[in-house]
This record gives sequence, C-alpha cells and structure tokens, in this order.
Amino acid sequence: MKISSIFRLIASAFVSAACLVSCGGSGSGGDEEPTSTFDVKNRLVSVTSEGGNISVDYGIKGPKEGNTAELSTDADWIHLGKVYSTTFSFTADKNDSDSDRTGEIKMTCTGVQPLTLVVSQGKKGSASPTYNKFKIEVSEITTSSARVVITPVDAAETYLYSIVSKADYDKCSDDVDYIKKRIDQIKELSAMSGAKPAAFLNSGNFDTSKQTSSNQQTVYDNTIFYAVAFDLAFDDKGTPSYSGKLDKVEFRTKKATPVNMTFTLNMSGTYLNVTPSLSSETWICDVTTKESWDELPTPEDVAHTYVNTMLQYSAWTGGLTIYKGNQSVNVESSLDEKGKEYVAYAVGYRQSDTDGGLTTEVKHITFKY
Repeated sequence: MKISSIFRLIASAFVSAACLVSCGGSGSGGDEEPTSTFDVKNRLVSVTSEGGNISVDYGIKGPKEGNTAELSTDADWIHLGKVYSTTFSFTADKNDSDSDRTGEIKMTCTGVQPLTLVVSQGKKGSASPTYNKFKIEVSEITTSSARVVITPVDAAETYLYSIVSKADYDKCSDDVDYIKKRIDQIKELSAMSGAKPAAFLNSGNFDTSKQTSSNQQTVYDNTIFYAVAFDLAFDDKGTPSYSGKLDKVEFRTKKATPVNMTFTLNMSGTYLNVTPSLSSETWICDVTTKESWDELPTPEDVAHTYVNTMLQYSAWTGGLTIYKGNQSVNVESSLDEKGKEYVAYAVGYRQSDTDGGLTTEVKHITFKY
C-alpha cells in the first residue's frame, strides 16, 4: 500500500429567598412565554479544589430586564447564596477526591429563557479544571478502543469531536491550525457526500458507548491520542465560525501482549519473501516508498497507519490481510516507479477487540525497484 503524507484526524438545591425584584413562579420560569434571555459572560464557572465563595455577574436582556433570577442546584457541594438583579453568589465545598467534578446551577425567571451554568471544580490539590467549553472524559481504554464522554457547557452549541494521534496533532503549528485543518476536512467530506457541513457537527452530550460499532472512530494500540472537541458552526452558505479555543484530553491505548518472533525479509522481483521465526503467530506486511516511510517518526507509526487505513477503508482496500508462516507476497501494486527507493516491512499483529495490535518489533529492508 502506498502511504502518502497523512493527517489522520480521522467529545448536573437550593433556591434563594433574597431578591430585590421577585420573579415569582415555581422556579421553572412560569407559564409565561419567554421573551427575554439571561446574559452571562461565562457559562462555565471554574473553582479550585479548595472551594470558597464565588460571585457571578449576570443580566437579563429584553422586556424582563431588571428582574432577579431564581436559582437551584442538585449538587450537594454547591451552596447558593444571595441573589440580586445583577449578581449572585454561591459557596463550593472543598474537593478532597482524586477526580474533577461538575455541578449545575439553573437560572429561571418568569418570561425569561432558562439557563444552566456548569460549575467545574478541580480534584484534590489541583487548580481549576483545565477545560474551556467541553468536559471530556476518557475511560474503558483497550488496545483498539476507548470510551469518550463529552459534556458541553452550552448544550445548544454545535461542536466537532474527534480522536487524533498526538503525532498527527503535533504536526499542527497551534490549536487554530488544527481547527482549520479539520474544517477543510469537513468541506471535502461535504463536497463528496452532498451533505451540508453542519451535518458533521455534534450538539449536546456525547458518549461513544451509545454509538454503533460502525460509527466509532478507530484507534490502535500503544499510542498516545487526544480526544478533542471545539465549538464550530456553519451558516447557510457553509461559512464556518468558531472561537479558536479547544479542549483535549490525552490518553494512551494499551499495548498488545508481545510475542517472541523475528522476521527474515528479502525481495525477489515484485515478491516480498517473509520468513517468521514462529509459524503459529500472525503477522502483516507492506511496502511503501522510502519518502513516505521517512515522513513518519517510527516504523511502528508506519505499521499503525497501514492497519488503520486498511481497516477504515476496507470497502476500497479489501481489508487487512493477516498471514501465518512463510509467505511470498506480490507487492507489485505498491511499486509504481522503477528506480525509486522503497521500504518493505513485516511485523507481528494480533486481531482482537481487547488485545489486538502490533506484537513484535517492525522488521524492514530498503530496496530499489
């Protein structure tokens, strides 16, 4: 398979009685049709692990301007304080746990569209949680999968989520460069599929465990990845808009159980002859140009890219061919130019949902066709 330059970017009580102007109602905003909106600069309120008293400035835009919000929360570590028409306060308990936590403060008022603020508190000994608009949690990590849960600060805001290897992400000059590359990718997919760019975006809470297997993004073993989410919207003309800020969480997939197998390789015309030291173990092989080989930092990155591509685009590639024992493999389709340098390689590979991936070092040879 020919590997060209790649960027495989292929993610909830207390109600205060201290009011200057009472909103009335049951705290749900009443039955009056909302004609106004709350104006809050930041819908995410970050709190250090030590907790303490926090003030939040707000306003109301529209006919209900000057009224006072009613507040409620289900989080037992958030204690609501006094509420005025332009500000309110609450106290957060100290977080002695080893995990960040989030809670919600719901703002209501008759005739005003309800608003939910997210309060985020860092784990014991930490500063404020390190996210802007999206809380990203990664769990259930195996060699070939990970569960990603994304909780946005603003449930109505559209965003783009993806998993990208650290190696690919580091090819970008900064976060905005990454965002722009992802937007370009959406535009290409939109052109090919005929779907509007907005169709590729998410909104609200997201959980990969609720996706079908065919819609889950492929990851591979023993690799550092980022789960990334950033706000993004497209207008009717397909023009993108975004803040330029993103949230990402790093995780590393598990390493496949290794086997003690080595390889002997040689070329005979267009055939790659592979002799493994163990006939009982499975392996894969491929040939790529020396130029493409040198684009990736390690031989393992080349092999991972090959596996990922063959699995992701199996409808076009025919899928991943896995071998056992001695084999002579015709690689003519990967040899497109005589006189050019190529690299042939073989590596142990196990196909498994929980322990799949590369099982040996990558053995490779360089040759001219």
